[in-house]
Amino acid sequence: MDHPEIPNRWGYYAVALEFWRKYDDADPRKQFFYYNYGGNAPRDGTTTNGFLYLMPDPGQSTPPNDTTKLMQNICTQKYSYEMIEQSYLDSRTNFVFRLADVILMKAEAENELSGPAAALPYLNQIRERAGAPLYGDPGFPVPASKGEMAETILAERGFELVFEYNRRADLIRFGKYVEYTNAYLQEAGISNTVTEGMSLFPYPLTETYLNEEMAAANSGRYSN
Repeated sequence: MDHPEIPNRWGYYAVALEFWRKYDDADPRKQFFYYNYGGNAPRDGTTTNGFLYLMPDPGQSTPPNDTTKLMQNICTQKYSYEMIEQSYLDSRTNFVFRLADVILMKAEAENELSGPAAALPYLNQIRERAGAPLYGDPGFPVPASKGEMAETILAERGFELVFEYNRRADLIRFGKYVEYTNAYLQEAGISNTVTEGMSLFPYPLTETYLNEEMAAANSGRYSN
């Protein structure tokens, strides 16, 4: 990551730029990432100055000069508070389960049972805590249907629970895993394609050896 205040190893807490850009500019959570900063490591053996790590504009692929690097992803600040010790086992807190998760699950359930109006207070409770505009404010219309509200709740779960290891399960539960993942791969210029079978973990290899009918009965899952 080469940030002047953060050990390099915390750079693996990063998300794709395509996801970060989905935050509204009025949402304070968009700023809780590291971008447009001067690196700590010297550019070469003749200077002590670092590179500028720049957030590229959509479609920008060429740095403006040879002292700038365009960011490929973006690191969250969630885990960058003061370290207790310098080892990897530094007692840094990772989120396991949060009240915000429960509240957004309540919104999801209420939407399925009673529609958008029932889900709205719980959705806005999360956004109000974050300081983000509420749905119903100017420029933020309330989702009008169950489908629209479900998409909005899914987006909000991403914004609020970013890098808390919920996204894959959320996409599968909302029925969006294949659609969203393939859209990201295409936008990122990656030729791989995911299928529905990839939403399931493979069978343990020892089990496939013990049960030779497993592959035939579940060919889509086994082949992926």
